[in-house]
Amino acid sequence: YKETAENGERTLDSVLAQDVYDHLTAKGYRVFFSRISLEDKLGVEYEPYIFAALNSAKVMLAFGTSYDYYNAVWVKNEWSRFLKLMEKDKGKYLIPCFKDIDAYDMPKEFARFQAQDMGKVGAIQDLLRGIEKLIGSREKNNQATQQVIVQQVSGGPNADALVKRGYDALEDGAFAEAKKLFDEVLNSNAESAEAYLGLFMAETKCKNKDSAKEKYVMGKYTDNRYWKRARQYAKDEIGNELEAWERAREDRLRKEEEERVRAQNEREEAERKRKEERNKKKEELKDIRAQIAEIKAGKYTPDAKDTEKLNGFKSKEEAAQKAWEQAKADLALMPQKAEITKLESEISKKRSTAASLGIFKGKEKKTLLEQAEVLEDTLKSKRREVESRTKEVDQLQKDYLTAQREAYQFVGEILDKAIGVLQTQEHSLWLEVVGECVVGATVRFGGDETGPIEWRVLDRVGNKALLLSEYRIKSLPYDKGNTDATWETCSLRKWLNETFLNTAFDSDEIGLIQSTIVTADKNPYYNTSPGNNTTDKVFLLSISEVNKYFKSASERRLKRKKSEGFEVLWWLRSPGADGRCAAAVNEKGSIEYNGNFTFADFSIRPAIWINLEP
Repeated sequence: YKETAENGERTLDSVLAQDVYDHLTAKGYRVFFSRISLEDKLGVEYEPYIFAALNSAKVMLAFGTSYDYYNAVWVKNEWSRFLKLMEKDKGKYLIPCFKDIDAYDMPKEFARFQAQDMGKVGAIQDLLRGIEKLIGSREKNNQATQQVIVQQVSGGPNADALVKRGYDALEDGAFAEAKKLFDEVLNSNAESAEAYLGLFMAETKCKNKDSAKEKYVMGKYTDNRYWKRARQYAKDEIGNELEAWERAREDRLRKEEEERVRAQNEREEAERKRKEERNKKKEELKDIRAQIAEIKAGKYTPDAKDTEKLNGFKSKEEAAQKAWEQAKADLALMPQKAEITKLESEISKKRSTAASLGIFKGKEKKTLLEQAEVLEDTLKSKRREVESRTKEVDQLQKDYLTAQREAYQFVGEILDKAIGVLQTQEHSLWLEVVGECVVGATVRFGGDETGPIEWRVLDRVGNKALLLSEYRIKSLPYDKGNTDATWETCSLRKWLNETFLNTAFDSDEIGLIQSTIVTADKNPYYNTSPGNNTTDKVFLLSISEVNKYFKSASERRLKRKKSEGFEVLWWLRSPGADGRCAAAVNEKGSIEYNGNFTFADFSIRPAIWINLEP
């Protein structure tokens, strides 16, 4: 559960969890509840206790009152770890406990588990009974009590009345009670489609048939055993009704498949056009470089008319440059500058002398102040002269830059507008990577099924630039194993330098990506071994690199693309508190030095060094 809300107050999830904790401990169960179990533990010691609890527990109760709370960093970290343990130990169980949200708004990983609505009457009692069935009753008469209840029901009304009561219970949200009633119907009529449909609705938490139809049409219940029996025995009116549900589901699936195919075709066509356009621009760039090389080698001579025009542009540029440099030199030598300094000194001296005169020196003081005023007028005049000359120099500089720009533009025309192509083709590969490759800029390089990948330029060293993906590329574990791992040995390094490298970039782009010595940087707060240096094309940033390139938490926060609900914590390559943990940056932009378990799925932001002069 999530303990603290954004405003710093305790969450409703924590209160619900403690109520259940009190009931469980009262019945003699051994329960790990962090609010109480860890209240006397130091902050650096909690992880071993959590790890021990996850490994020894038979049942995990996952409390949530919102999708975001279920997916808070540490909440998701713990239930995802428990799910992995369940895969190896079939004696472990997870029960999602929710309130004030639809069960289908919980994480998709919970879809296969029976959830408990904590907002209904008797929720805690129902939860306790469920736990007793999973790991054994703490009350010896529990089985006898259940037998008495079954006997009382089976000796009561007829099947039709039980069906009616079952659907009434569904409307009231009493799903456990409805299930018992429908089970009793099947004890007397094992082929009751209405009863099986009622059990399907109770299991999927539907209060009426409209809700059940909507969930069936939109959900994944084709393999539900109650639904299969309901379809098997359904006849006449109810048979037609369930058949209509299936047709609606098939229509939805057909439309979704058509939309998926259409979207896929559009993506493939867009990618084809993108590659075609990029290849075209690459050829243009080759032609431009060839023409420029010819001119530099003296193998290309413009015709007489172009030569005359070019000489005219160059003469204009040289004259403008000469005029600007001469004016700049004259400005530096203006006598007015020295006069201004002298006048400022004389004015200051006279005002200072006047201020020091006593009350009986009034006439002398007045004379000094009047002289200072006269000098002040002269000073203003001198300053205006300098300012006027400065503006003239600035204008001459602008004239020179304009002449220079006009000359460059005409050279571009001579080269069949080759340089103009380089300057205007913003989407060409080379311009995207090089033309805007300044620190802090965003460039596009490589691509995946969603389109070009956007990168943030973190550093420039000579002809190389360090890029970090602006958005999440994918969510993966740092290492698939549940053992100690370093950047040198982790599975994520292998995925980045093989799968990602060869699918996100073409051969030309891979040629631009530099093989880099990736240092095994230590964690500044823990003595965990970082492994050895590696040589990679793609890598993750270390703690020291994040601190170097990002000066605040807001800069470190991973941006979300629109409509994405993924975990915004992103991996770093540095080790955490021990070999099973890797450091990360959390959703608030803070560095988690103690790290997260390496087998958890978190966001990946690859980093690469590229060569700017292929």
